[in-house]
Amino acid sequence: MDEQLNGGAYRPLSDADWALILPYLRENERFFGIRIMQDLLMVDGALKSPAEVYRKVMPRAAAEAQAKLEEDEEEGDGE
Repeated sequence: MDEQLNGGAYRPLSDADWALILPYLRENERFFGIRIMQDLLMVDGALKSPAEVYRKVMPRAAAEAQAKLEEDEEEGDGE
């Protein structure tokens, strides 16, 4: 499946990512009837958080840099 990413990499969906796309999803809900809670966040009858349902794809170099920053932040929290 990685070959389909064309050099991209998966990263977890953050709260900031969700805040960025939510207005577009609300517009889709209004125009097309695609309900956010019932259609996009419901999995096997259970409501899930956006991070449990979605992930983002970004250029591999940027994803690796972001992962390194997150790792450094986590290490810094332990001091």
